[in-house]
Amino acid sequence: MTLRILISVFLIPGLLGAVPGQDVDSLFSLWKNASGKERTALQKKILGESAGTDRNAEAEVLSAMCSRYMELEDYDAALECALSLLPLREKAADPGKLADCLNELGVICQRKGLLGQAISYMERVYRLDLESADPSGMSSTMNNLAALYLAADQDSTALGYILEAIDIERGNGDRERLAIRLGLASDISLKMGDAEAALDYVEEAYRLDSEDGREVKSAIRLSQKASVLLAQGRGKEAEECILRAVPVLEQARRLTSLAICQNQLGGIYADRGLYKPSAEAYGKALAYASSTGSDYVRKKALGGLWEAQKHLGRTSEALGTLEQYCLLSEKLAEDRVDSAVEDFRVKYETKQKEEEILTQRALGKARLKIIFSLTAVLLLLTGILLISQRTLSIRRRQARTLAGNLEVKNRLLSLVPTVSDAGGSVRLKEIIDDIETMEDVPSLTRREKEVVSLCREGLSNKEIADRLKVSVRTVDAHKANIFKKLGISSTVELVTIASHLEKERGA
Repeated sequence: MTLRILISVFLIPGLLGAVPGQDVDSLFSLWKNASGKERTALQKKILGESAGTDRNAEAEVLSAMCSRYMELEDYDAALECALSLLPLREKAADPGKLADCLNELGVICQRKGLLGQAISYMERVYRLDLESADPSGMSSTMNNLAALYLAADQDSTALGYILEAIDIERGNGDRERLAIRLGLASDISLKMGDAEAALDYVEEAYRLDSEDGREVKSAIRLSQKASVLLAQGRGKEAEECILRAVPVLEQARRLTSLAICQNQLGGIYADRGLYKPSAEAYGKALAYASSTGSDYVRKKALGGLWEAQKHLGRTSEALGTLEQYCLLSEKLAEDRVDSAVEDFRVKYETKQKEEEILTQRALGKARLKIIFSLTAVLLLLTGILLISQRTLSIRRRQARTLAGNLEVKNRLLSLVPTVSDAGGSVRLKEIIDDIETMEDVPSLTRREKEVVSLCREGLSNKEIADRLKVSVRTVDAHKANIFKKLGISSTVELVTIASHLEKERGA
């Protein structure tokens, strides 16, 4: 599965051809409203040589622009692109790209404070990661889930996810991703009141980023470290960290991080009673947060600015700021309600789809059982029909044989008075008696009938040989003759036919 790392600023031109940033935005605006050949031509201008088929190109344009807007921290525009991209990814047979799209949606919603929606998207990513068993993808998703649970005040759950992600990255040896996980572990530990653990995590993250030359990430770690130092009452050290971080973040235009740093400075100055620099810092934080659409950071800036203006005696400005703060608080509350509704809807639809899948599987299994049952019944009926035909044939042969026997018996009886020899007369009567006792299939000899009877009892050839006091080879010969006379090929058929004949005689 594709690694879920936001595309850095130096990779964006490669994805968007050689078009400058502002020109790309203009082309994208035209592309959204274009169609046909004009749309295809604009796609090629935006993507350069990487443009593929119409549908693939459309998805790639949206994906590239989403990454660009996320890099610029324009989360409203990024969300619009990602929502347009999602149905295209869902239709395509590429779980990796679908997971990347869902992941971006989760990150965007998190940055906008839409926690319910963000968790819903990340849960879908987590299910895809479980199916693919991809450690890198799992680590990224657990990192994002940890951040979301942290924002949702489920700190213990967040810590469990991030510690597992840290273990994965230590095993993978990816220092950059490990630093990201350690940074989040610091935030979670700080919120849980464990400042010492938080400081250990952030200092390790800072060391990794500094040693590897990641200046912007190092500046972000300094901002995180400042939060820990402030919690420990070390305001002066925290201020030094922030002042070192701000120039790097300004050069890189990391607006959200700058807004967070300025909020920190505003709080530090307010604690010292320096309300003028505090108001200036909060004002900068408000401007940065407003340009990125980061409402939670903006709310904190408004709250700090209102307090600073109030202490400075700027009553009119303070009231205006307070009004903005209240309106934003109401908006965030509404967003949380909408997010909860959306979360419920997504879960309901997911559950409904899962139930439909289970129902279809159950129906499929039921159909297979019915087919197997009908096949078995059909085979049974066919077997019964064949046995009935074989039995009828044998009965007809028996009737013909009995009729012949009766004729022979009558002819022999007519000869008895003519035999003068007493011994010959007795011998002739014995022959006649033998003919009269032939009640089984007339073509079988007495010994063959005995073998049939013992077969019906379920005896093996050896057991039959022991009972009749003959060799097994003799029993085999008798059975071969019986099979030949009855036109059958197995003992099972012999027993079945004999049983049918016995039932008919009983009836």
